[in-house]
Amino acid sequence: MFVTTRAQALKTCEEILQLKMEDVKMQLITMFLNSQVARLRRFLDADRVWNDYPDPQFPLEPGK
Repeated sequence: MFVTTRAQALKTCEEILQLKMEDVKMQLITMFLNSQVARLRRFLDADRVWNDYPDPQFPLEPGK
């Protein structure tokens, strides 16, 4: 059971990271989710390194 649950949790982590969140507030949520997903992944599979985390796209100038 643990193997099935672990595999599903890792797949869900990948799906969460593929969500498109353009708004600045949503990107803050994305950054928080990234940190939580990273913690869960380290717990489930400490030997693997992931690099599929989305890069934040914050506006560089106010009002744009």
